[in-house]
Amino acid sequence: MKNKDNLSQFAKKSVFARIDQKIDNSIIEDQHQDNDSKTVIQTMQKEMTNFQDEKEKEDLSDDDSPSNNIDFNQIYRNEMMNLEQNVPISQPSEQIDENYQENQCIMSKDTTYQKQENQAILKQLPHNTQLTSVEQTQRTEQGLLEIFKNKSNKIVPEPQNIQSSLKPQEFYPNTIYENYSFLSQIFLIHIFNFMKTAQKLIKQQGIKLSLIHLPKQDEDDTIQPNFQKAKKLFNLKISEQLTSFSLFRTFFFHDNKWLTLKIVLLAMSETYSRFIMSILTQTLIAAVKNGDKQDAFIQAMILALLSLIALISKHYQLYIINNFSTKMRMILTNFVFDRILKLKAYQINELNMGKIMNLVSGDINAIEFQLNFVYSLAIIPGSIIFASVILWLRFDGPIGLIAILICIIIYPLQVFIQKQVQRVLTRAKQKQDNRITSQNQLIEGIRLIKMYVWEKAFSDKIQQLRKEEVMCYFKIHFLNLIDRSFNYSVHIWGSFLFLLIIYFNDIYIDVSSIIGTIQLMSMIKYYCVFQVSYAFQAFMTLNVIFQRVVQIMTSPSSMSEKKRHILTSIENGSVIRKSNTIHVNGKESERNQVKMQSSVIKRTPYVTMSEVGLRWKARSFPVLSDLNMEVFPGQLIGLIGRVGSGKTTLLSGILEELPQIDGEFSVKKNISIAFVEQDPFIYTGTVRDNILFGKVFELELYRKVMQVSCLDQDVLSFQDGDKTQIGEKGANLSGGQRARLSLARALYSLADLYLFDDPLSAVDSKVARKIFTYAIKEFIFKFQPQYQQEKHNKYHQVFQMSIPAVILSTHQIQFALECDYVIILDKGTIITQGTYKQVKESLALFNSSIVEPIKKQLVRKQTRLATLLNKQQEKVEKKETVQLFSKEELNQTDASWQTYKRYFLFWKPVFMIIIIIGQNVATEIINNYYYRAMALYDETNRSANTQLFYNAGLLVLAAYCNNIIKYFLNIVGVLTSNNQIHNQMLNRLIRAPISYFDTNPSGRLINRFSTDLSLADNQIQQIITDIFEQGSQFLVSLVTIAILQPFFTFPLIFTITMTIIIFTITRQVVSQLKVCDLIQRSPLFDQFKVCLYGITQIRINNNKEWIRDQFSILCNQSMQANLIFSYSQRCFGFYIDIFGQFTNIIGIFLIIAMIEDPTLFSQALLLLSTFNTQAGTLRQFMAFDSIMNSVNRMFEICDIVVEAQVTQPIDEDLIVIGWPEFGKIQFQNVEMQYRSNMPMILKGMSFIIEGGEKVGVVGRTGAGKSSIIQTLLRITEISPNGNILIDGQDIREVGLAKLRQEIAIIPQVPFLFKATIRQNLDPLNLFDDSKVWKVLKDTGLVEYVLELPKQLQSEVQPELFSIGQKQLICLSRVLLNKKRILILDEATANVDMATDAFIQNTIKEKFNDCTIITIAHRLNTIADYDKILVLEEGKVLECGHPFELLATDTKTAIGIDKESVFAMMAIQTGVKNGQAIFDLAKKAYLKKILKNQYKRAETMLQSSVHLKQENFTQSIYEQESLLQPIDPKNQVH
Repeated sequence: MKNKDNLSQFAKKSVFARIDQKIDNSIIEDQHQDNDSKTVIQTMQKEMTNFQDEKEKEDLSDDDSPSNNIDFNQIYRNEMMNLEQNVPISQPSEQIDENYQENQCIMSKDTTYQKQENQAILKQLPHNTQLTSVEQTQRTEQGLLEIFKNKSNKIVPEPQNIQSSLKPQEFYPNTIYENYSFLSQIFLIHIFNFMKTAQKLIKQQGIKLSLIHLPKQDEDDTIQPNFQKAKKLFNLKISEQLTSFSLFRTFFFHDNKWLTLKIVLLAMSETYSRFIMSILTQTLIAAVKNGDKQDAFIQAMILALLSLIALISKHYQLYIINNFSTKMRMILTNFVFDRILKLKAYQINELNMGKIMNLVSGDINAIEFQLNFVYSLAIIPGSIIFASVILWLRFDGPIGLIAILICIIIYPLQVFIQKQVQRVLTRAKQKQDNRITSQNQLIEGIRLIKMYVWEKAFSDKIQQLRKEEVMCYFKIHFLNLIDRSFNYSVHIWGSFLFLLIIYFNDIYIDVSSIIGTIQLMSMIKYYCVFQVSYAFQAFMTLNVIFQRVVQIMTSPSSMSEKKRHILTSIENGSVIRKSNTIHVNGKESERNQVKMQSSVIKRTPYVTMSEVGLRWKARSFPVLSDLNMEVFPGQLIGLIGRVGSGKTTLLSGILEELPQIDGEFSVKKNISIAFVEQDPFIYTGTVRDNILFGKVFELELYRKVMQVSCLDQDVLSFQDGDKTQIGEKGANLSGGQRARLSLARALYSLADLYLFDDPLSAVDSKVARKIFTYAIKEFIFKFQPQYQQEKHNKYHQVFQMSIPAVILSTHQIQFALECDYVIILDKGTIITQGTYKQVKESLALFNSSIVEPIKKQLVRKQTRLATLLNKQQEKVEKKETVQLFSKEELNQTDASWQTYKRYFLFWKPVFMIIIIIGQNVATEIINNYYYRAMALYDETNRSANTQLFYNAGLLVLAAYCNNIIKYFLNIVGVLTSNNQIHNQMLNRLIRAPISYFDTNPSGRLINRFSTDLSLADNQIQQIITDIFEQGSQFLVSLVTIAILQPFFTFPLIFTITMTIIIFTITRQVVSQLKVCDLIQRSPLFDQFKVCLYGITQIRINNNKEWIRDQFSILCNQSMQANLIFSYSQRCFGFYIDIFGQFTNIIGIFLIIAMIEDPTLFSQALLLLSTFNTQAGTLRQFMAFDSIMNSVNRMFEICDIVVEAQVTQPIDEDLIVIGWPEFGKIQFQNVEMQYRSNMPMILKGMSFIIEGGEKVGVVGRTGAGKSSIIQTLLRITEISPNGNILIDGQDIREVGLAKLRQEIAIIPQVPFLFKATIRQNLDPLNLFDDSKVWKVLKDTGLVEYVLELPKQLQSEVQPELFSIGQKQLICLSRVLLNKKRILILDEATANVDMATDAFIQNTIKEKFNDCTIITIAHRLNTIADYDKILVLEEGKVLECGHPFELLATDTKTAIGIDKESVFAMMAIQTGVKNGQAIFDLAKKAYLKKILKNQYKRAETMLQSSVHLKQENFTQSIYEQESLLQPIDPKNQVH
């Protein structure tokens, strides 16, 4: 059978060789002779017809083969013959048959180099000619060339979430500033016109505003020039000790000093105008009292002018601050992003990933709110001086300064309170960091958390962290409560104390002085106390933010690691190793010195290690020590070792991803490195984006990489081909697909040094063989050098040939044996290294059954993939690509009144809001009574005045107590509601179906728990307080003024009407712009996560500029959305204030004209001066409305449609009967798709697994192996037509918690979360420590854990455990919580064979009576199982005992002789290993037969004994009845 297959393969090869030779000869002789071309074609057709006839006789189709469209032989026919002796390539070990290379798979032709020639030949074909398969392949490949190719033949992948195709110019072609004068910009006319245009668009078309509707971005508002300028200033500080104060100086001084001065001057203009208005208030009252109305009107006109100046200054100042705050936020974000790009992966882990995400998504965003108040600090001195001068002049001496001193006394209290706030805020941020970290772990590990039924453990942990965080916020708000209770009523109690001192010191005062003083104290309250309090608070908050940024910026980077002892990188040929010996366990052993010295002279090593020690932590015990090795160009090095031996650590050391490397270690300068991790990094983009990863699209290389990495058939199965979107961390890919996608990225980079960390374990044996043969041995060592040379020759570039080298870490020993050089690691060092012959004796450490390399492995081929890919590509080009992630703007709705209602319903009790509103109204009534009482002051009646001050004192005390209570209730209401919303969000998110996480990026979800929740925690309390206070003040003032002057009602109605109109028109625009702003922030966080998780790949691929360009685009989009929203909000506030000021001015003129009584006039004027709070109320309401958009986004999480019920009524009955009792599993016509718009994954799958059976599930990637697990655990629901039964019970009727608790699983990718080892093993605290130690002993981890400093309480860090050790921890979990059904999802793929055998033996021993389902690529693992399921395209292709699938005749077979898919897979693992699989299966089969026969015999024996017992009993009974005497009484007469 084997000889026949070999002959068939050689026959095929000869056919192709003859065809290729004839094509070459025909082209060389005369490319323009049509007749000759036709002759060649006819000859080809005859040859291929004969070949097709032969092919039909044999079953040579190989549907599993994803890489059969390659022919290196044809490509290199002439070129490699000339270069072969000059280009060192990887040769097999001495023990490998020389004919191995000849017996490799003959891949189909790649006609890239013969495109024009083949076109000329194909054009000669008549239209009705039937094409042969080779010709069809050529034509389809030419079609692929045209499809893939554009005019420039260069395609750069577009970054995700970047709307580069959008054209904002279509809606608003100009920048927001264009065609507007400076005066127009001061009055914000340019913003108003945009808002008017946007409102018209919303009204006419009913659309939502998005990025495409924003104005064109001005160059000065982009991130690039602003960041570069800040970066230059920042680099000047690198040599100094960077502190938060350095950032203050960078942003507020240096190049920004003129901007700071401009803002301060505008603030002074506003403040001092208000103080002058205070002076005019007193003179206006005096003029009315004296009856000089003409003078009063003049002063009123001056008041109107000053109020307009103050208004314009205020809003233009805030307009500039809005612009600057947006730029500062983005600059800081880019500082952090740039810093991360300079760090190594281990440094990022040390910094705490949650802290980085929280800093970017929460802290830095607070700058926009806090920056408005910081500049108030600059106007304090001038305000105090101005107020002092007024009071000095008003009271003729220093006595007037007492009022200032009363206010200044508050400053030390404010400083003390804000320092305490800063301390608590720092602690709150730490709590928030931990919460975000845990929530990030929850989102990323949600699949396994659901499988393990750990939702409650994670929920409790996060809620506890949230509770601690809320307590910190409560302390912060309570401290601010004390501060605000003094600040808000300082004009009441301050003026009372001052006037009381004046009165009892017999200093003359009158009503005008009293009212003027109260009005001045109102100015002092706002500009010298209230603003100062906010300024101190903002300053302290900014200081905390800057400190957290500085911690990131000053973390050690690779450029400043002084503790590393690394030799200077060596140039080409500049260094020759002094020693030609290697160290084994600290001892020297000689090498072949002549050979070594010769190789060193000719080729400079890529990597050199001499007495190297590698540590995961500085000054810790080295993980690896005494390492001595060299990696030369052209070498293929196999790296093997047990679990935890340090293979990944060694590769990390070469990548310089370790904090400390001791000894002599060097990596050749300017070499490129490619790295394929065990847990592959997958970029959130399309398949093509992942392969290119920022590099220019090259068609020939791209297609070749797709083929040799076995991705072509996967792409063919994808709905959108290589434009298919990949979920985060490859959520919608299988483990094998992720590994091969990462491999394709590495191959596309054409690196000099390839580091492969066991990628072959994630794929089945057949694909592993193809990858090793075609990707590693053929592509890297043959195709790559030739391709690079031809590419440079094409562009006439100088090219120095570089030969790649490969280090392959693997547990697949058969592949390591085919490498040129083998390094064996064990117990923290290299125990031996050399060629296969030199290390042969040490291989028994891993698997004594495999000690020889695999020879003559044939891989069949397939020639129709190009045609299928061509058709698929045509379809993809014509239709719209299916978007994996839902568009956020489509799901986002504006905050409505229903949102407000829902939010306030979270306040417990709800009537607390009514109490707070009533208290605010009461405060204003008390204040008005105070004004009225002080206006009744009569300088001639002392006794009445004494009673007046007594009454006023009571009013002041009542107002203060009332303020304390209302602030406290407000804090409790806001924080309790926010916490309830958080908990509800968390609970719904945990209960959400997996499809929700697949279609929503984690950055978007984290944004809800960080940005949106932080806005609610930090700003809602303050804004609601302002709305209640200012709204109450406006309403009470409105009623009072209307009573005093009814004519004032007319301008009031006009103002309120216009305000409502403006609010109605602009609210929708502002709200939608806020939503747009929030939406544009999510991609920033997604990009941050890409950088955090993929920093190693970004660094070694030199993609920092590419990833930075993407980030800059996202920053610009976010900046523009944020700026336009801020501008529109400012425009709304400006025009609301204008109309409010209009009412104020009209009111002043009315009361001058109509009120004669000076007392009533004074009170009315005082009320009018505070009346404009309606504008402030509406501004704050608009701000609140914007924040309610964040609350609305949180409500979207609360409204997620959850998966099925956690518990069902039947669960109690199942517990009583002990379900599942046997573990029998039945699949009946099961169909499953992951989402409604995706194809079916399982297509009518049916099979039965008896209770206690051990079943292995195999099949190529994408066959549906992992989908069985998804359906069995109801992670994804099946269609209604099918059923899954466990012990006869339909699992649909069982609660999810009960179902998943009864099924144990060891996943393919081990899931460990940031917690102690104890918590990782038993997060629900169900078992005591003794049981935990017992399972650790069973899994062989007990010694390792005992060596850790805190043993079970040691934190799980990535550097502490290898992938294999993490898998052993997962094994410990299932041993600790034994269940009737156990699933192993390629659980032993990442461990060596000895550890695999240990795990399997442990499972067989501990789960002997359980049903076991094992998904495996390593066939030795499942060879002795009871049943094998071979899956193909969502169906069961083969099912039976492994021996029955390997042997035609189970009685006489001595080797694999059956033509089955499983048999072919076994053969692919190698002849010797295939025989080992056969022997294991046969032994298990015979054992099963004997066991069944024994059971039958035992049953028959028991039946026989039982029958004999029955017969014996019957006979005894009969004898007794015969011997029994007859009773005469019973006789019948």
